[in-house]
Amino acid sequence: MLLVRWRHYIAAFVLAAGLVLTSIAVHVAKAAVDRPRPSDPLVHTSLPSFPSGHAANAIAWVALAVALSRAVPRLAERAALLVGAIAVAVAVGATRVELRAHYLTDVLAGWSLGAAVFALCGIAGLIVARVRHTNLARS
Repeated sequence: MLLVRWRHYIAAFVLAAGLVLTSIAVHVAKAAVDRPRPSDPLVHTSLPSFPSGHAANAIAWVALAVALSRAVPRLAERAALLVGAIAVAVAVGATRVELRAHYLTDVLAGWSLGAAVFALCGIAGLIVARVRHTNLARS
């Protein structure tokens, strides 16, 4: 909502699209691989294990930090914002392994899937912004 208030519509759309597409990609991958979960998990689990949806969706915090860092003027504050977001994503993935809800490879694949989806959405956003800027400059 903050990005919309600042009129960063493309960034807001990229984040929303990244969340939706990450969720879809996780469910497709889970259905395709159908890997069983570790035995005796410490939390309730459902659906197949690979990839970790929690880890994939935790990458959204990193993507949000990247988007918000554009509004932070000082480099040290930007770095703190990004390091904090990365720490959250790492903590989410680590707890999934610690709770025996996922294997480490499930978490690594989840992070990779989330990063790939958000990167592709970011690239699409950059292309749209460039085309939009070029068309506005011609007008």
